[in-house]
Amino acid sequence: MDARVAELLNGKTPPAAAPLSADNAVQIAILNNKGLQATYAELGLAEADLVQAGRIQNPSLTFGRLVRGGEIELKRKPMLPVLSLLTMPMATRIELGRFKQAQLRAAGEVLRIADETRSSFYAAVAARQNVTYLEQVSEAAQAGAELARRMAAAGNWSRLQQAREEAFQGEAAAQLERAQTAERERLARLLGMDDAQSAALAQRLPERHPDLPAASR
Repeated sequence: MDARVAELLNGKTPPAAAPLSADNAVQIAILNNKGLQATYAELGLAEADLVQAGRIQNPSLTFGRLVRGGEIELKRKPMLPVLSLLTMPMATRIELGRFKQAQLRAAGEVLRIADETRSSFYAAVAARQNVTYLEQVSEAAQAGAELARRMAAAGNWSRLQQAREEAFQGEAAAQLERAQTAERERLARLLGMDDAQSAALAQRLPERHPDLPAASR
């Protein structure tokens, strides 16, 4: 599983030069998401209980040693699990029902994670695409703040106007930082990635969404 996740994340599957796709992101989540791995473990336990319910318990043997005077009496008693034989059909039906419930829970969780991962992937790509615009806004805000400082120093602007421009610059910088990290971190959590893998994810996301297809006439 780790090797497959590395292949998908590092672009070692054809086409190698292509960025990470939504389908590959979903595959990584299904393989690597910690919550899904716990669900898979619960499914395995339910299957083990079903198999165990259909097996006959081992017979047991009791052994006793009684000493009376110079005599030693040994007692041996084999015991067959008759009760478990009688209840085996009912126990098997119960465990089969639990196993089917575990299957449905696992399937539902896979579909939920896949849907959330796909949505988060598109949101992360959109946020990365929006970074270009926010960088322009940030540059304009920096220029405005510098102009405000010069105008205030020359006595042409009030301190309030200067504070407004500097506040706008700070908000623009904060928006740029949030756009670069928030959606990518949410996607990394869904994919079950550590910090190193999350950093690699930033390099593998597409720069932008593909253009919409031309409208048919």
